[in-house]
Amino acid sequence: MKWLFLEGLVQLLLAQLLLVQLLLVQLLLVQLLLVQLLLVQLLLVQLLLVQLLLAQLLLVQLLLVQLLLAQWLLVQLLLVQLLLAQLLLVQLLLVQLLLAQWLLVQLFLAQWLLAQLLLAQLFLEGLVQLLLAQLLLAQLLLPQWLLAQLLLMILKQRKIFLENTSTKYIEPI
Repeated sequence: MKWLFLEGLVQLLLAQLLLVQLLLVQLLLVQLLLVQLLLVQLLLVQLLLVQLLLAQLLLVQLLLVQLLLAQWLLVQLLLVQLLLAQLLLVQLLLVQLLLAQWLLVQLFLAQWLLAQLLLAQLFLEGLVQLLLAQLLLAQLLLPQWLLAQLLLMILKQRKIFLENTSTKYIEPI
C-alpha cells in the first residue's frame, strides 16, 4: 500500500507538475499574448504617430502653399495697384502737360495781342506825332507859303501889268 500510496503521491506530484507546467505554459502564452498585444499597441501607436506626423506635414505643406499663394496674390495685387497708380500718374501728368500747353498758348496769344495793341498804340502815337509835326510844320511854313503866294500874286499882277502896259505904249513897227 505504501507503493500505492507512493505511486499515488508520485502521480499526484506528476499531475501537479503537469498542472504547474500547464500553468507555466499558460502563463507564458498569456505573457506572449500580452507582449504581442503590447507590440500591436506599440505598432498602432507608431502608426498613429506616423499618421499624425504625416497629417502635420501635410498641414504644414498646405499652410506653406496657402502662404505662398497669399504672398503671390498680394504681390499681384500690389503690382496691379502700382500699375494703376503709374497709369493715373501718367494721366495726371498728361492732363497737367495739356493744361500747361493750353495756358502757354493763352499766354502767347495774350502777349501777341498785347504786342499788337502796343504796336497799334505806338502807330497811333506816331501818327499823332506825325500829324502834330505836320501841323507844326504847316504852322511854320504857312506864313512863308502865304508870303510866297502873295509874292506870286504880286509877280503875276506885275507880269499882267507889264504885259498890258508894254503892249499899250509900244508902237508896232
